[in-house]
Amino acid sequence: MADYEKEAAEAREKIKQAIGNETVMFLRLSDKEVRYYSKRNYEVLYDDLGLQPPDSIPDPSDSMKVISLEVLPSINPDHIFFLTEDSAVSSEIQNSQLWKNLKAVKNNHVYMLDYGLWFQGPGGPIGQSKIIEETLKISSLIFAK
Repeated sequence: MADYEKEAAEAREKIKQAIGNETVMFLRLSDKEVRYYSKRNYEVLYDDLGLQPPDSIPDPSDSMKVISLEVLPSINPDHIFFLTEDSAVSSEIQNSQLWKNLKAVKNNHVYMLDYGLWFQGPGGPIGQSKIIEETLKISSLIFAK
C-alpha cells in the first residue's frame, strides 16, 4: 500500500502540472444509455489522483448516473474519459452536434479507454496502479500539446 500511495502522489503532481484544475468526467456509453461514473466507482481518479469533476455533475454520491446526451452541454467538462464497448453506438453519438460542441471534444480532450482495464478491472492496488499508468499516459499527451 505504501508503494501505491507513493505512486499516486507522484502521478497526482504530474497530472496537476498537465491539466491544473481543469475538470474531468468519466462517461460510459452502452447500447442503451450514457452513464456518468462518480468517485464512488473511480476513487483512483478523483481522490488518489485529485482530478476535478465538473461542478454541474449529477449527484456525485451516486456511483453511476444515467444521463441524457442533452445534459452534457450543461456539464461541459474540460476532459472526458470515454468508455464504450460498441464503436457503432460511439460513432453515432460522436457525430451528433451536441457532442461536437462540447469543450472537451473541441479541444481534442476525449480519451478512449480500454474497456477491460477501466470497467472490469479497476479494483485493488494492482488494477488501480494500471489506471494510474494509463492516466499518466493521457496527461503526458495533454502536456505535450
